[in-house]
Amino acid sequence: MAALIFVLLLSILTVSITLVSCGGKQAIGEDNAGGNGNVSGVDNGENTDENNASNGDKEMTVKITVAGKNIEFTAELYDNAAAKELYARLPLNIDMSDMPHEKYCYLDFSLPVSEERPRNIRTGDIMLWGNNCLVLFYEDFTTSYNYTRIGKIVDVDGLISALKGNIVLKIEAVELT
Repeated sequence: MAALIFVLLLSILTVSITLVSCGGKQAIGEDNAGGNGNVSGVDNGENTDENNASNGDKEMTVKITVAGKNIEFTAELYDNAAAKELYARLPLNIDMSDMPHEKYCYLDFSLPVSEERPRNIRTGDIMLWGNNCLVLFYEDFTTSYNYTRIGKIVDVDGLISALKGNIVLKIEAVELT
């Protein structure tokens, strides 16, 4: 009985922390004219990359640079309204806060929402929680929360170590030739 109560209390605490975690920080945008928005990412365990990948309209590839560490990652954004709106607002410098499994930031503009419950988050997923909380996941885990998919990091090697500590990310469009 004590074990059941412990598990129940731990679950309540985890949910409370997660709900509070996506608050407080705001993005510092370059060339942004106001507005409010966010991004976060998740994977529902099903292979949905084909459904979210760019369908030939315009490939949305971005470079994510970890400021002060000169570490860069490439990400591919999905072909959906939230990703397109985020891409249109680039470049951005965002101060990321830390939670278990993720870095997050509240943007100073809103993005269109198309939420789903992904169940399984994958390292490198970029998602929107709510309409203005951009989330970059650096570990695999399961979740019961809803997110709007934004994109994913192409090569996640070194992602966990690159995101340690307080970080600022620069996200900018990559022009493909």
